[in-house]
Amino acid sequence: MNTRIVRAAAATLILGVVLVACGESAGTSSGASGGSAAASGASGGHDPCSLLEPKEVEAVMGPLAGPPFRTHDSPEDNAPDANGKVCVYETADFSNIRLSVEWEDGAMLLKAVSLPGRIVGGVVPESQSGRLDTPTAAKETITKNILPGGVQIAGEWDEAMALGCCQIFALRGDTLVTFDFRGWRDDMRGAASVLDKALVRIDKPLSIDGRAGNDAAAKREAQRPAKRDACSLITRAEVEAILGPLLADPETKSKDNSDCWYRFTQAESENSTLKDAPEAFKSILGGLTGGKTGLVSGAVDTAITITWRGGFRAMHDGQMVAGGAAGAFNGLPGMPAREAGKLEGPWTEASQTSLTFTAVKKDVAVSIDTVPMLSNKQVEIRRKLVTAIIGKI
Repeated sequence: MNTRIVRAAAATLILGVVLVACGESAGTSSGASGGSAAASGASGGHDPCSLLEPKEVEAVMGPLAGPPFRTHDSPEDNAPDANGKVCVYETADFSNIRLSVEWEDGAMLLKAVSLPGRIVGGVVPESQSGRLDTPTAAKETITKNILPGGVQIAGEWDEAMALGCCQIFALRGDTLVTFDFRGWRDDMRGAASVLDKALVRIDKPLSIDGRAGNDAAAKREAQRPAKRDACSLITRAEVEAILGPLLADPETKSKDNSDCWYRFTQAESENSTLKDAPEAFKSILGGLTGGKTGLVSGAVDTAITITWRGGFRAMHDGQMVAGGAAGAFNGLPGMPAREAGKLEGPWTEASQTSLTFTAVKKDVAVSIDTVPMLSNKQVEIRRKLVTAIIGKI
């Protein structure tokens, strides 16, 4: 049997088990809201905000909007929770870093988190005495090469691993600290420098009460942009000024009205490889593909999607799913070189991947599809639509 297929199947199965196990060990968001301190992950009176001085976080994030505060396990939002096991450091634009601590059994939890990747990579050895031991070479990879591109960085940890662009799991003794900066920006080195300061305080935490910041955080939470129907953010006339005449009324296809679809006639790409093809052929192709390839003119649907809470995190998760940089498809036959550069606009941060363009303002993300075959001009038109919409946030 193909060993790669076996590994992939095993990784899928174990990943499901790990996610369930981690969810049970961390507790659910509903449990954290009203349960005891032990049930919420605040076992033994430990405070997740007691490992860092706010000024240490400000050294990389900039000024915080208020003192750190505690929240629940779910990263979907940062609603304050007095018994929450996660500490949040938040700026005025709602960008944030989340730090959580498993004070016991951290070594076992780190193995669980890293297990799927090690199985797929084929580095997990035969089990000895019921334990899965990391080989020396693999352990060195997990311990030192945590930065993208294999950049080495020293740290006050026994083991550490990175997940995606913006999460670090670091073990010191039997305590596991999770540093989640998906809500901030892709700065692995800056995040690691802050995390290093937290780890050395595990044995002697600071006398910081994370609950002290919850009232101020609740007031800021109430100031977040109100959720609205995506199609109500911009008028049809404003859309047509960017895309051209619409072929149908804008419509939402999601239950929560977080998306809006626009049907318009997309012009042929200025660099189309079919530019000199017979018009009859291009007409047939446009009818079959709906103009989605960008190579020929045709009716096409494009959709904007709004993420009203956790927009920074959603953008960084999207980068990981899309394979990272916009140039992932550069150099492939028929694929235009996607231009990204410095994306300036009425947003806090923006990202162009090979699949989508996303802009974030006040932790609200506005995304639009930009499939690889689209030309830079076609992508720019879609970016203009996002620019107009995010200006309404």
